[in-house]
Amino acid sequence: MYASTAKFTAAMERNGIRYSYQGVHSNTKCEIVIVSYASESMEVIPVVFYFTENCEDVAIYVFDLARVPSEKVAAILDVINCQNRKNRYVRFYLNPKENTIELAADACFRESDVGEICLELLWRVVAVCDNAYPEFMKALQA
Repeated sequence: MYASTAKFTAAMERNGIRYSYQGVHSNTKCEIVIVSYASESMEVIPVVFYFTENCEDVAIYVFDLARVPSEKVAAILDVINCQNRKNRYVRFYLNPKENTIELAADACFRESDVGEICLELLWRVVAVCDNAYPEFMKALQA
């Protein structure tokens, strides 16, 4: 396990957070850790962490927040842009292959603060998804 991944998983264990370690992804050489959170507006928010081999950064994703019918793409793009203006540390986008809304975030760190930074980002990602999801659903149901 990469040092950065180990420090994050240790921080989660200290805080009683359950996670799933997926190992090294063969195409990217990133180690993958998935944390599934329940929230007020969503049944589950699966937050996926991709730790790089150099142990200096992480990419964070939440895939498939919502499926977007073709006729709603223009409307949902306005809501995505609005959310991107509101939220400084993350970005939402529409995956054109799947027509799904996704969230992405990136962070760099030093070896000494990996656990704390990634825990903070986990909580922020969950909070942002929890707040944005009702707005996405409102636009999709309009």
